[in-house]
Amino acid sequence: GEEEAFACSKTRASVCKACTAGSFLSAATKKCAVCLACVAGQQQTGACSTTANRACQTCSTGNFLDTKTTKCSACSPCTAGQEQTTACSKTTARVCKTCTAGSFLDAKTKKCKACASCVAGQQETVACSSTTDRKCADCDAGLKFLDAKTKRCKACVRCSAGQEETVACTKTTARVCKTCTAGSFLSAATKKCAVC
Repeated sequence: GEEEAFACSKTRASVCKACTAGSFLSAATKKCAVCLACVAGQQQTGACSTTANRACQTCSTGNFLDTKTTKCSACSPCTAGQEQTTACSKTTARVCKTCTAGSFLDAKTKKCKACASCVAGQQETVACSSTTDRKCADCDAGLKFLDAKTKRCKACVRCSAGQEETVACTKTTARVCKTCTAGSFLSAATKKCAVC
């Protein structure tokens, strides 16, 4: 790694000078040249020396230059229930964020989205999670109602003989029955208690 500082002449021998740190002897020019620097997204594959230029290699697609190791590393994929917030590039690792409570990762958009809500008269059949939207099903009107405590559809009671329905069974309310009082009966025509 030396360049000729002074050429050989009739009065003196040639004088050579060593290439300084950070430079190498160029085969093309026979002069010392500054070693190239690897740019962002490139890893060093060969060190700079007085006899060789630095060799660099660009990180391939799906890899980034890890600043800690100064080597190209594979970008990790986002896991289930995570959305990508920063894309993988030659200079940046992929960054992912877990969907927060009450949201899930939409398979179409690959973004976190608020979970659906069950409306009155519906019970939850699939719970909301970071990977799944909430699913709901209607209670069967006239047969079942949504129990406010358990949030589950429950069968409506049937009024017994001698009882009239005072509140109808709907998706949101339980059937309420009242026993006919002494001196009254359940009318088959009206389904209401009537005085004897």
